[in-house]
Amino acid sequence: MKKKIDSFLNKYIEKILFIFLILNPILDVIAAVGINYFNVSITLSSIFRMIFLFLCISYLLFIDKNSKKRNIILTVSFIIYLLLDSIVILKYKGLDAYFYEIKNTLNTFYFPFVLISLIDIFKQYKINIDLKQIVIIYSIYL
Repeated sequence: MKKKIDSFLNKYIEKILFIFLILNPILDVIAAVGINYFNVSITLSSIFRMIFLFLCISYLLFIDKNSKKRNIILTVSFIIYLLLDSIVILKYKGLDAYFYEIKNTLNTFYFPFVLISLIDIFKQYKINIDLKQIVIIYSIYL
């Protein structure tokens, strides 16, 4: 199973990352519309990013060949923090604030986990992003 995943990533990882980077600004616009006009708290962007966070954590734990010990310590620390944070929230703020606080905690940890995962992916698969791809991504943000 691990060899199949590794061969799939070797073949498609560059395309997957490029699509992910292009989708981010589009998801941000959809999230802004959902929050500002429809008053929703969970958006397509939130769901997509939490799935991507889970995939990044899975990559760090099971696929990354570079820094296993660091990745395990990082992930276990995150899980312990999340559990302790959940206990404190439930004890002092109640169930009403729980989902709001957990969403904020996950948003806080999203960037560091994705950054570490992407750095390791770029190193492991020797990915180079050319200037054309960067211009496309920046132009979408404009």
